[in-house]
Amino acid sequence: MTPDEPASSPTFRAGFRALLLLFILLIQLFIACPLPREGVTLKSPESREELQRWLVLSERLGVSLTQEELASGLNTLGSWTGSLRRDLMKPWLPLQRMTGTGQRWAFFAVPDTHPVRLEVSVEEPEGSRMVFRRLDSDHRWRASAFAYRRVRGLYDGARKKNALYRNFVEWVADQAFEDHPRAEAVEVQVMRYHTTLPGEPEDAKLVPRLRVHVEREAP
Repeated sequence: MTPDEPASSPTFRAGFRALLLLFILLIQLFIACPLPREGVTLKSPESREELQRWLVLSERLGVSLTQEELASGLNTLGSWTGSLRRDLMKPWLPLQRMTGTGQRWAFFAVPDTHPVRLEVSVEEPEGSRMVFRRLDSDHRWRASAFAYRRVRGLYDGARKKNALYRNFVEWVADQAFEDHPRAEAVEVQVMRYHTTLPGEPEDAKLVPRLRVHVEREAP
């Protein structure tokens, strides 16, 4: 394409499309860059484990840091890069909304090394009996419902007994009382376990979390 070539020519149009696609690809490349973000915390076991791996690497490079120092440094850097990202992307947000090309979450950014497994038990006159345990072929009560992605989102990512989780438990209890007429109570909890990397020792410890006990209401 030459400077004096008319804008209606096929060569000009092809060159313009190429420049437009390059511009869009550069924007998407910037969005996809794994820039640090503020929010590193030592509260979750996943964060502590990930930070420990980086500390081991820094020790090998001759840099001695504590977890607190590394987390503080990452948060300081993340605050700056996060502000830079927001300022640079602000003019293009309307275009992203119109074209549906935005992505506001990190896709598989960090592996979940402390996943949870849902368990449901019913208390009958003879005692407590487990009716569902995720990925357990012997306890598969309503397994297809609990495996549905929209239902899994209610307990897989739960960190505390908030209103959403308690509504989920109430729904589970209602279904359990209906399917198990002799049940006097229902208990729902998630068991957190630890998956280790190849070569690391296995961790068989299970930690019960978010346990909720629901009594059957008197008729």
